[in-house]
Amino acid sequence: MPKIKITCDSTCDLNHELYTLLYDIGSFQRMMKYILLTYTIAIVTYLIWPTCKELRPVSFERDNFLTRFIAGFYQFDTNTNVCPSIHVIGSLAVMEAGLWRKSCLSHGKSVSSSPHF
Repeated sequence: MPKIKITCDSTCDLNHELYTLLYDIGSFQRMMKYILLTYTIAIVTYLIWPTCKELRPVSFERDNFLTRFIAGFYQFDTNTNVCPSIHVIGSLAVMEAGLWRKSCLSHGKSVSSSPHF
């Protein structure tokens, strides 16, 4: 029987953000400060050095629902400002918050396990 590999994507990032928001305010605040700083640096970088990747096809070989969907998607999602990657920055922020939380727990610091409402 084949093994199924589950990957962590933006859904995992959202789950971690909600978890830290409700259960670990310190990690959430660190993560949001990291995101605010790095996203600001990315936007300034885009303004000073705009980047573009020409990897998209000019036309599609086939005409079906999916190729029309992607063609429509390409109209509003431009292929500019790709470096530094905001997606990678967000994933690194979640990873950093998780590692910081794990570090706190391993050093005996208190991290609440009840939601903060």
